[in-house]
Amino acid sequence: MNKAACLALLAWMGGLFAYGEGPVATTRWAETLDPPRMELEVRWNAAVKLTGFTARSGTQVLPAKFSPFAESEEGKAAVLFLIDKSDPKRARTIEAAKALSLQLIGAAGARAECAIYAFDAKLVPVADWGTPVEGMPALLKPLKPTGLATELYRNVIEGAALLDKSPLRRRILVLLSDGKAEDTTYTLDQAAAAAAKAGVSVYGIGYAETPQGTVHLQSLRKLAADTGGVFAEADIGTKKIPAAFLAEFAPLLFNGGFATVDLKDVVGREMVCEWQSATLPPALATIALGITAPAPPATTPGPPPSDPKVDEVAAKVAEMAKQVQAVAQQVAAVPGKIEETAKKTAEGARKADEDRRAAEKKNAEDKATKELAFAAEMATKANGLAEQEARAAAQKRSRLQTGAGLCFLVGLVAAIYFLGQRRKQREAAEAAAVFARLQLLDGDGTEHLMRTTALRIGRGKDNDLTLANDSVSRHHAEISRTREGVFTITELNAGNGVLVNRQPVVKAELHHEDVIELGEVRIRFLIA
Repeated sequence: MNKAACLALLAWMGGLFAYGEGPVATTRWAETLDPPRMELEVRWNAAVKLTGFTARSGTQVLPAKFSPFAESEEGKAAVLFLIDKSDPKRARTIEAAKALSLQLIGAAGARAECAIYAFDAKLVPVADWGTPVEGMPALLKPLKPTGLATELYRNVIEGAALLDKSPLRRRILVLLSDGKAEDTTYTLDQAAAAAAKAGVSVYGIGYAETPQGTVHLQSLRKLAADTGGVFAEADIGTKKIPAAFLAEFAPLLFNGGFATVDLKDVVGREMVCEWQSATLPPALATIALGITAPAPPATTPGPPPSDPKVDEVAAKVAEMAKQVQAVAQQVAAVPGKIEETAKKTAEGARKADEDRRAAEKKNAEDKATKELAFAAEMATKANGLAEQEARAAAQKRSRLQTGAGLCFLVGLVAAIYFLGQRRKQREAAEAAAVFARLQLLDGDGTEHLMRTTALRIGRGKDNDLTLANDSVSRHHAEISRTREGVFTITELNAGNGVLVNRQPVVKAELHHEDVIELGEVRIRFLIA
């Protein structure tokens, strides 16, 4: 079988052994002509102890050997621990993650080569490869939760790249995190694909700070499922991991083994491999491989015989490779298209905002012009009335002079009163459009008027209220008002959370003169 067909079979087998959330086996195989043989490697994401291996081609039992990882130098594992150090409020959680990492390293023993890195927006080494186990506690001790934004998926991709450099075949990435991701470019699927490409299994260990925060652990659970790893969730109160995970961690690293099948006397084309284990589910104990035994070496020089079926498979594999390359090119173009779309969207939003402001300014100018014209008209009418009275006074000066003056005064007072009423109505309308005022307590005391029923606050420029402070998340919180006039504030998965009157909240009702804290920014809430 040519190399392309072997790679196609390997890709097919990578998805063959998935069984829900149970054991997952991965295999590799290679053919050599001298001597003709097949080599397989099987691993499981459950503590399954394999005791034997047999191979058959039809009714023919083939010579086979099985060597557990525990007895083989190639069975060693490279284990990289990634500790999420974001959010200064998670100090207790970080201490629990540090203690658990040291406990798991000790359980893995000398057959595991371990390293510890920490991450928030970037990945930093704490105890790199080759660090003696006894020296790791001192290196871990200074690690504190000092980060703000968490680029979870990008750091998983970089961790997989570090493991890909290891010469060891068994590669594990232990991810200790609350599952919150603030990546804007990388995705969960990209992280899982990068880990799978490097032969890395993700072991997700979730630390939720609140019951509502458990929803973010789904990203860790999916990373584990997509890469043949396992997932464990810590207790929110005690930060402890289930005892079953602690007991099975080391066996999970070294479960499985290597098998070699002698193909010298194979007659048939189909091969069936069986692993023996007292705990292995029957549905996963047998693997049927559609492979062709290699031909023995030719005794005389000449080209090897051509197998039409093999040539057909090779042609299909080549066509699939072209399609994969085309898809890869399309995927590579996606980030540029996304960036272009984002720029167009931002430009459209900016232009719409400028148009809105210009329209508001024009409406205000038109309204002021109409009011001035109306006042001038009233004054003109009042002057005309005065002139009429003056002419009448010339005819009957002695009797009507006082009446004419009184009429003029009445007209003037009426005009002044009318203009005053119009101004009060305008001011009342403007005041009615303001629901609340947000007064910044730090700095120059700037106020922001809440004129809509929903106001989003954050560091990003697309918010209604933009706060240029690094402790504020891109989209930090949102204040909303019901028809009944009730105001509430909701946290938008912010890294530093939301405090109302020094109490942390996820969603809470706001009252007049409440003090809101978004990271380092303090705001007094005043209902208009």
